[in-house]
Amino acid sequence: MKAIRLKYNDEEKLLALPSGNIQIHITNKSGELRLLATGISGDDVYYSWLATDLSMSDMVEIDCVEAESEKISPAEQVIEKFSKGYPDEYLLQEYYRLKKSIK
Repeated sequence: MKAIRLKYNDEEKLLALPSGNIQIHITNKSGELRLLATGISGDDVYYSWLATDLSMSDMVEIDCVEAESEKISPAEQVIEKFSKGYPDEYLLQEYYRLKKSIK
């Protein structure tokens, strides 16, 4: 299976979906860098493998690899039947996740 290998410092994740798309974002909001690895499958299931702050000494490496399906990293968050209009359940989960991360 084709997969994306994401190395973040000493951590490595293999990201793959049978169909759909995977996004790896580095955002910069108010000078704070953040790394996000998410995806949406062909049947509208949302996956989040990684969401972390970055510092200047962090190393990020991304490449395409062949991987056995049992080696694919499990997502840290899965939301079934993710709709394009951001369902209330997703917004609520994201609110509590963000609230917890800023404490």
